[in-house]
Amino acid sequence: MTTIDAPLPLYISILQVRYVFGLAGLYMAFKVLQALYNVSPFHPLARIPGPRLAAATYLPEFYYDVVKFGCYTKEIKKLHEIYASRLTNSCPIVRINPHEVHCNDISFSNEIYAVGGRKRDKPVHQINGSALGQSGFGTVDHDLHRLRRIPLAKFFSRAMISRIEPEIHVLVNKLCDKLLRQSGDKEAFDITMAYSCFTSDTISGYSFGESFGLLDQKGWYPNFREPMAAILQPVFVFRFFPWTKASVGLGKLLVDYMPKDIGLLVRTLQIDLPARVRKAKADMDAGITYDRPTIFASLLQSDLDLLDKEPQRLSDEAAAVVGAGTETTSWAMSVMTYHLLRKPEVLAKLTQELEAVVQDPKHLPGWLVLETLPYLGAVIQEGLRLSYGVSSRTARIPTEENLLYRGEWNKKPVEHVIPQGYAVGMSAFITHHDERAFPNSYAFAPERWLDENNQRRKDIERSMLAFSHGSRACLGMNLALCELYLALAALVLRVIPHMRLSDTTDDDLAYDHDMFIPMTKENRGVRVTIKDLRLGPHMSSASTSPPLDLCSRGKAFLDQRGFAGWASRAQNYLHPATMATTVNPDDRFIQPVELPLAILVISSIFLILALITVSLRTYTRATRGIFSTDDAFMVVGTVAYTAATCLSNYATLVGLGRLNEDLNSWQQSEAIKYYVIWILVYVLALATVKSSICITIVRIASTKINLRIAVYVLLAITWASFFITFVGTLLYCRPVETMWTPALAISGKGTCAPVDTFIILGHTATVSTIVTDLALVVLPAIVLWNTQMKKQAKLQAFGLLSFASVASIITMVRIPYVNRFVAQKDLPFWVAHIMLCSNVETGIGCIASSVPSLRHFFRSDSSESSSGPSQKKTSGSNSNNRFTVGSVPRLASTNQGFSLATVHHGRAEDWERLNDGASDHSDTPIDPRSIHYKQTYAVDIKMQDIETDVEHGKAL
Repeated sequence: MTTIDAPLPLYISILQVRYVFGLAGLYMAFKVLQALYNVSPFHPLARIPGPRLAAATYLPEFYYDVVKFGCYTKEIKKLHEIYASRLTNSCPIVRINPHEVHCNDISFSNEIYAVGGRKRDKPVHQINGSALGQSGFGTVDHDLHRLRRIPLAKFFSRAMISRIEPEIHVLVNKLCDKLLRQSGDKEAFDITMAYSCFTSDTISGYSFGESFGLLDQKGWYPNFREPMAAILQPVFVFRFFPWTKASVGLGKLLVDYMPKDIGLLVRTLQIDLPARVRKAKADMDAGITYDRPTIFASLLQSDLDLLDKEPQRLSDEAAAVVGAGTETTSWAMSVMTYHLLRKPEVLAKLTQELEAVVQDPKHLPGWLVLETLPYLGAVIQEGLRLSYGVSSRTARIPTEENLLYRGEWNKKPVEHVIPQGYAVGMSAFITHHDERAFPNSYAFAPERWLDENNQRRKDIERSMLAFSHGSRACLGMNLALCELYLALAALVLRVIPHMRLSDTTDDDLAYDHDMFIPMTKENRGVRVTIKDLRLGPHMSSASTSPPLDLCSRGKAFLDQRGFAGWASRAQNYLHPATMATTVNPDDRFIQPVELPLAILVISSIFLILALITVSLRTYTRATRGIFSTDDAFMVVGTVAYTAATCLSNYATLVGLGRLNEDLNSWQQSEAIKYYVIWILVYVLALATVKSSICITIVRIASTKINLRIAVYVLLAITWASFFITFVGTLLYCRPVETMWTPALAISGKGTCAPVDTFIILGHTATVSTIVTDLALVVLPAIVLWNTQMKKQAKLQAFGLLSFASVASIITMVRIPYVNRFVAQKDLPFWVAHIMLCSNVETGIGCIASSVPSLRHFFRSDSSESSSGPSQKKTSGSNSNNRFTVGSVPRLASTNQGFSLATVHHGRAEDWERLNDGASDHSDTPIDPRSIHYKQTYAVDIKMQDIETDVEHGKAL
């Protein structure tokens, strides 16, 4: 039976390696030629203005969306401004990648988002960003999307929404009642979370016949807003590496160890929804009917193909409906609430209009009546404009026609042809700030939507993209509008007059980046308090105690340096009254739950598995006398990995993985301190583990100079990244304690570099880790190519490599969390995600690189011992090709170099002839006691150090 005591085969011909590298070279040459063609005059998009690099490759989009995270939309806005001012024959159309252009002229939207049977596909590149590939939202083909949309479109028609309007009235009153019960609370809360609970209950109750019940819980948590943002974090990684979407399925396996709110969303999308689909199908098969239709019943009873009625497909559709119907609407309500509180004159005018038609705020008139109120409609339209809906670009591909753009730009006529098969899109964030359509576009001005007769302006409404346009416009538009009209009317009459903004400014609502939905810089939401209704109109229960002067000066100093989060933590040190009243300042250890518990459990599991595999590897190779340099590096790396895991586990007990509001100042400081120490130990563990893998590959590919050079380059990148991260972390603050004790900076006893420096360090380590992770999977795969291994052994090896590739996926997932250092808010919570991903990645490296060495540990050596000391030699036309058969190793000289091997004789049937067609040149009968030189056999090879055996006189 074929067994090889090495991670990969030892022998592969130079010709085969050159063949593989030749293919790789041809591929690279093809990509270079493709890039040259993309920027050449022969490309169909050559006449569209735009950066050359963006026209040639996807690298600019990758940089702004993956590395800087979700910032390409802002860069596209800059491109429109640049080319509008520089080019004399420019237009609001720019080329943003090799196959896509972007438009900033709303008058062209009817061509882009066409209706009336004109087919528009979605770009695959855009669809790759969605893990809901089987939903209508994730459908590329126009015709298939149309078939999937028809049954849902009926479900969200105005007539169907009117049928369930009474249920929305009930939820609106429940929302207002719950908000009023918080009157007098001194602690501010994010009103966006309350609105998220309302929209979640509305869409779930309508879609599934049973709401999620988020408004019925005691507080506003858990809800779906922050979990939705967390789940959307890897959207751009998915777009560029669509194979990473397979990791989404791991969510339901780890749901019990996730934070409560994220676990709720994952359980809802991946467990509960499929279960509801199966139940709906079983009820339908049993003849059970419902008083009101549900989304699953409607889809199961539709004319869809059987494959489109599969539980997973319907679950994807339901998840898309929940996601789209929750956060966009709740954010629009938050934007409206903020501006009504900032503009009392707008609130007064709106209140006056509503009071004219509403007799009892708890019994509102119908949606169709409220729609006739012009100022209410204007406020809602302005709120939708500044909340954007889906903020990232939405592109379409004309499949049967070329699109011709004619217009005027800089007082000159322009004309461009966008050929069929190429994507063209628009972005709500860019379009909604087009000063030609919306003068003073960043101001909240409902009056812009009304004419001199106080009637709605239809011309300006055509400039809106909040619900998109065309055949793929937002499916839930009618439901969203019904929610907004009813909820805003009730809130204005019952709750908003008692609300007060708390520590919320325009910056907290300003668009910063997108993940399909718009995201602000710190994602703080709209924080409000509700005054105590038991007090007089001029009395307030809010505390007015001034902060210490030293704290104010220190906070201002840190704010100027970009350390807003550290300033808040410093306030806790110098002014304990600013801490959350529920946190005991004397507390030290915290029981791990949710995210801290997940870190503790998952990290410990991977550590135990790594310790077992590395220990067995070390024992096996030491007892066989083949313990080498790569094994020593692996032992050192595992020791460092053990220390890093212990540090992370301890950190979870002192506050890591929790929000600042749940920690006292000591816990915040300890959490960051142990995170910094963990970084130093982790990078050492990662560098030594990867060095072990590199040395193993170098030894295997000893005669393959190209592979050796590639591995040496990886080794250099690994250690360069280690030194940059290790030294950079130590020098970031002086003294280093300033990183977790911001009071030192306030008092002038410590200084730190700008926060961007630390983010650069984090991205440097992350990018180098991703590159080396992927390379250390690809290079061994090249060595495996066309080797004389049995198919089963090859499949096992490739399976191991696939397992190792998970490490690179996990590293990609942590990219968005590095960017959280910009805000410097709730760092103990966000860095915990980085720590968890990194612990898992290092554990996978230890396990995947050690498992191949354990095959002999689990095999019986009886056949080896029974073979006795008898020895046989091979002979042939090449006298240099000699192996000694028996239990004593010998140095064998071959035509490809030297190798030390022990060849076990065993029984005759243990020899396996490899009929590979390349070396079978003879039909000579086989002597079961020897190996024939003209035929190829698989043998059990043990690697040993050549120099050691030569020194002991074992060489032939």
